[in-house]
Amino acid sequence: MTPFPGVIRRADSTVWWFALRAPQDLLHRFDGGPWAARCSLKTRDLREANTKARVLQSEWSQRFDAMRREDNPQRVELNAALVATIAAELRRWMLQADDNMRDYPEMPNALLRLERQKLIAEGRGVAGRESLLIGVDPVPDPLAGLTEEQQGAVARFNARYLSEAAIAVARRDRLSMLPWAELISKHMGLSIDWKTTEGSDALLQLLKTFREATADLVRRDSGDLVETPPDAGPQQAPQTPLQPSKAVAEGHTPMDAFNAWEKLKPGRPRKSVATYRAAAVKLASMLPGRTLESLTRADGRTVVAKLLDEAEARGPKGQNTASNLLGRFKTLLAQAVDLEWIDKNPFQGRTVERTKSTRKPWSIPQLVKLFDDPLFTAYQLPAASMAGLDAAYWLPLLGLYTGARISELAQLHTDDVQRTADAGWVVSIKEDADEGQGVKNKYSIRSVPVHPELERLGFIAYATSIREHGPGPLWPAVVRSELNGAGGKVSQWFGEYKTGKGFGEDHVFHSFRHTLETELRALAIPKYQIAALAGHAGEDVSDDYAHLTPAILRPVLERLSFPGLDLPQVFMTPSWKPVE
Repeated sequence: MTPFPGVIRRADSTVWWFALRAPQDLLHRFDGGPWAARCSLKTRDLREANTKARVLQSEWSQRFDAMRREDNPQRVELNAALVATIAAELRRWMLQADDNMRDYPEMPNALLRLERQKLIAEGRGVAGRESLLIGVDPVPDPLAGLTEEQQGAVARFNARYLSEAAIAVARRDRLSMLPWAELISKHMGLSIDWKTTEGSDALLQLLKTFREATADLVRRDSGDLVETPPDAGPQQAPQTPLQPSKAVAEGHTPMDAFNAWEKLKPGRPRKSVATYRAAAVKLASMLPGRTLESLTRADGRTVVAKLLDEAEARGPKGQNTASNLLGRFKTLLAQAVDLEWIDKNPFQGRTVERTKSTRKPWSIPQLVKLFDDPLFTAYQLPAASMAGLDAAYWLPLLGLYTGARISELAQLHTDDVQRTADAGWVVSIKEDADEGQGVKNKYSIRSVPVHPELERLGFIAYATSIREHGPGPLWPAVVRSELNGAGGKVSQWFGEYKTGKGFGEDHVFHSFRHTLETELRALAIPKYQIAALAGHAGEDVSDDYAHLTPAILRPVLERLSFPGLDLPQVFMTPSWKPVE
């Protein structure tokens, strides 16, 4: 098994460690040298170490992004929507802090020690370190929660908090909110002048929110259920268009270009909208205080140079990230040109070389190794929620015998598997916004015959069993999200599964797609027929696959085989059961 990037074995240690260098543009944040993190993973098992390292890598990536937003704040004016966003974030931070207080006994223990220190100082307690520790030890079983004494300390702390907040509201003490306001806006990557009339009004609104949030904390102490809102994420903040600051010259901002781009075609996929919003925020952070009208070709060169520096700091995948960002910058500025805000696109003609894809098709020996697992030999489904129960078994097999993308397969519904008169069983890949189904392009909308091997293994029996419970997702247990749809979590599971089998970054779920194409090319199947099965865009505008019906494509697909990959028929009934 290959260690995940950053997973190392020190000469003086018997366990695995994680080491991560700080990006070049953030070195000033790390006084201890070039390392952002160096810590023990506390395990000798490489698979467990890789899993822990993957989580740490993701967490640090988010921290790096937050640091960049803080280092390059976007100057904005306050408006009602932005104030509401900051107020909502203030409430979430306070409720999250209270969650932490109740989840970790060390924090209420610290409150108890402070209370006893005060009693000792006032001569009303027993002096000595021992007296400070009485009754504050964490409970042996963390599932038992806080002790009565610890909960009492939390309740008294929140009651004082509420009293102070009420007094601050009565006094209209806006100044008490300034540290909170500056901290949250900085975390969002925004620079705001809080000393304006609008800023004063906003601070008063935050003060009222603060008072309401402290009341929520006290309600929790009484046993009321007050949920902590989920983190909206950096791409969600701010939620509405920002107006340019008076400190910025008259003109349009990258966020204006994004808003125009979004309005041009309503109903774009949520993930695309979030990606382009993030690109607009990124561009504004790279050229702080600048309007689109003021940008020059030299600014275009500067931005590309910064992207290349960041790409180098991020490693092999950084080049592709830089290329994607530059492409989005071009699109946003093209919108500005089209609206006649600017005459020329400062990024036109500029490129960032993409790293050549290392994705490889699976060889037959590799497929044998990949599918040599109780999951595929005994239908022992993984317990992890992101695996999606039955989806963990069927999606890799469907990927191998259809060449479809994981996002296309994970979003299938029961009515997408149908028997036709001329082509037998087919799987329809379609776009339906109401059902949360999307495709990459118009060529991705297609119907693919069900390979005989899938039928032998029981796929039709599975689909029929799920359909008996009524219309709905073909994989009811798959975790879906608004941003990444049905494919996000199960894709993450497959990544961990294949890594545990010893496969690196050059073999991913998308490799099934390459495998199908490679095998069909070896059979001298015409390129346009392969493209029709895989849902590729035609290289020529005259390419039209409408005449390639499933009936025509079935004999083509049936020629696909993998000698040596002999899977037993283990499916009996779905593991997913509807809630009664």
